Amino acid sequence: MTLYWWKTYEKEKQMESRWKWHPETIRDMCYSVCEQLGNRYDHKIIFDDFDENQVYLASIDCVHFWWQECRTDPGGKWYSHKHNGPGVSYEVCMDTVKDRIVWTSSPYPAASHDITIFRGGTKKNGKATWRQTSLYHRMRAGKRLVGDSGYVGEPDKISTTLAGHSPETKELFARFKSRQETLFRGYKALGIMGGGPFRHKGKQGGGSAERLAVHKVVFRALTVVIQYNLENVPLFDI
Repeated sequence: MTLYWWKTYEKEKQMESRWKWHPETIRDMCYSVCEQLGNRYDHKIIFDDFDENQVYLASIDCVHFWWQECRTDPGGKWYSHKHNGPGVSYEVCMDTVKDRIVWTSSPYPAASHDITIFRGGTKKNGKATWRQTSLYHRMRAGKRLVGDSGYVGEPDKISTTLAGHSPETKELFARFKSRQETLFRGYKALGIMGGGPFRHKGKQGGGSAERLAVHKVVFRALTVVIQYNLENVPLFDI
């Protein structure tokens, strides 16, 4: 039932007609399955276990998902330039060698800059104010991520494509980023993430905090399932 909910993202009345159960029962069951799958997240998504000689650890990018803007918390911070409407953003890293998702950080209002999410704060406010749990603070000296132009500004931690790079390096970076976009298409192939705005509310209400919490539960559950799938159906080789 939960897989069907993810794939179609039907409204609750449609689900009730199909499954012959009360909408609240269906909702609680789907939430419960998502929570149970999410319990595997810390076992599957690990920013570690890289080869000692691996310099470019992972590709990094943010993916936007459409959702219904909260009436209690409106504002331009939710605007996504990717689909010209309200949305949320997740930071995701994909290992450059193995078929594994190694990091997600989420969720943030879609107008948040990619580099700001990576740092855990703004350059204006200073490094001392940056969130200690951000990926910036997880990076070891001499190791790099590979990102697009949205990550210019931290050359010691993230490599972006430069005009002076060799054609081979440009091609390598392009394949890293293309592979990550292929991963994102896997999320958006599901109706709950790509078929329309996410409309579900939390059990305690429909404020932005509650709705973000529900979205995160679903996203983490999906991430676990997608990771299991990658272990059996790998993405293309670099």
